[in-house]
Amino acid sequence: MKYMNFVWLVLLVSVCAGRSSAQLATGSATSQISVTPAGIGLTLSSVDCDVSDVIRGVTYNVIFDPAGGASIIHPADNGEATSDLGVDIVGDPSQNLVVLFELPASLSGSAGAIPISFGSTSGVRVEDGALFNPNIRNTFNSGTGGTVSLRLGFTFTVPASALSGDSYFGTILTTAAFTGT
Repeated sequence: MKYMNFVWLVLLVSVCAGRSSAQLATGSATSQISVTPAGIGLTLSSVDCDVSDVIRGVTYNVIFDPAGGASIIHPADNGEATSDLGVDIVGDPSQNLVVLFELPASLSGSAGAIPISFGSTSGVRVEDGALFNPNIRNTFNSGTGGTVSLRLGFTFTVPASALSGDSYFGTILTTAAFTGT
């Protein structure tokens, strides 16, 4: 009888084990992650300069006055006037941007050319009044507002041969890119 109980026990365990392994199942699932950066990218807007009523043979300095929030011209004894020169950059907040200016060495005009120069501290960041050298590559942080406004100063001498109504023009190319850090 003990032998018979043992056989029944082995048989019962075998049946239960078979049922248990038959009921076990495996499966798998995959999940995807999608990340979409928000932001506006990068936009550059030029700030064009107009200098007027300058006198022949005089050397002028145009600078951006951070306290006054505008460009000024020296000397300004005879009604000379100027407006700002630079670029406004709007991008994603708190990002580092590399900015490079391609600056002209002269302005071309109806009576020839006027040499123009940009000093090593003639760039000004409007947001904080910090000076920078526009002749080299610079890195700026866009801050919480996502903006970098840059203004440029310059020096030029009006040719003695210039006539009333002569016009002189130059172009500045500004490039900017996120640094990725």
